[in-house]
Amino acid sequence: MRLKQEPQLVTRGGRRVTRRTVFRQLAGGGLAAGLSQLPLEHGSVLARQADTPSVDPVAVGAYLPNVLFQADVLPAYSEAIRRMPDFLVWYASWHEGIFGEEQRANLQLLDSWGLVPVIAWDPMDQFGPPIDQPEYALATIIRGDHDVVIESWAQGFAAFGAPIILNFAHEMNGNWYPWGIGVNGNQPGEMVTAWRHVHDIFTRVGTPNVQWMWTPNEMYEGVPATIQEVYPGDEYVDWYGMNGFNWGEAILWENCNCRSAWRTFTEVFDKTYQGLVQLGSKPIMIGEVGSAEAGGSKPDWITDAYMLRIPEEYPRIRAVAWFENIATGLDTVAPGVVEPTNQEVDWRVTSSPESLEAYAAVVETPYYQGSLRTMII
Repeated sequence: MRLKQEPQLVTRGGRRVTRRTVFRQLAGGGLAAGLSQLPLEHGSVLARQADTPSVDPVAVGAYLPNVLFQADVLPAYSEAIRRMPDFLVWYASWHEGIFGEEQRANLQLLDSWGLVPVIAWDPMDQFGPPIDQPEYALATIIRGDHDVVIESWAQGFAAFGAPIILNFAHEMNGNWYPWGIGVNGNQPGEMVTAWRHVHDIFTRVGTPNVQWMWTPNEMYEGVPATIQEVYPGDEYVDWYGMNGFNWGEAILWENCNCRSAWRTFTEVFDKTYQGLVQLGSKPIMIGEVGSAEAGGSKPDWITDAYMLRIPEEYPRIRAVAWFENIATGLDTVAPGVVEPTNQEVDWRVTSSPESLEAYAAVVETPYYQGSLRTMII
């Protein structure tokens, strides 16, 4: 059960926005004032962290639809949350073809804002059906059908030179994308071989500025594959990623004729996090996270996640990207058959004034002033 992504437009455009720091400097009296706006137990957590120099801050990012071609999106979002994000998530598909001027302009625009691009790079046609795309089956990657496109992107990234995190074929342990388990004729073990094939092309081209993020979907009962079955190996991965959402009571799933249920941050991420920790020592990024409003308190969910769970229980998480969008879900109604849900969910932190205030309050605290750029240089 996954989000339906919108087709990603890659037009250049929009004026450049100078990166500026709009969050408060929480030091001395500023720190006390900032923490005083939070529940006592959460303020105490951050107060302890502020006094502990060994605690590295976490980088905060977002997926902002239209940010690459509407000049007002980033300034409006930054003003709303009272700071600039440290990085932005960008979705790109292989159907775009070879790396060209528009992709180059997108990277240069993000760099002009001082933001690190985290690129979800998907072997698919973003305008085609969600799953049925045999031209992007894993076997086609392995035998080299897409090598020209892959090499062109590697060369484009190398020429760009600034840091990039490449989130290739995310949620590969599911069956709701063309590269997924058991769809388009995909066979066990092919995901690992395909990943290594793509990675090897980048290595041959020479892309020291690119780090690879391997992002399985959250682990739950019935997920098509374990993370071990689709892991390409430590030498092919720089970051572990996790995606997960609290759907609240917003969706009626056709596959079970049941309504989604409210889940805490721990219920969403704990099983996957523990699996990644056991897998190895790579830093962890949450590449997509969001919460519905229906079924509980979204402001409390945000505060609990950022002020207590991440710093106290999940210290390996070094970066978090909020999915700032309204989207339908993808409902696996039968094996290999995915349909959009009839309901949309407003995942945005701006879904209510209370949720926005909760998010703005947590991401201006010292623990969330990390720099992804310094982590990967």
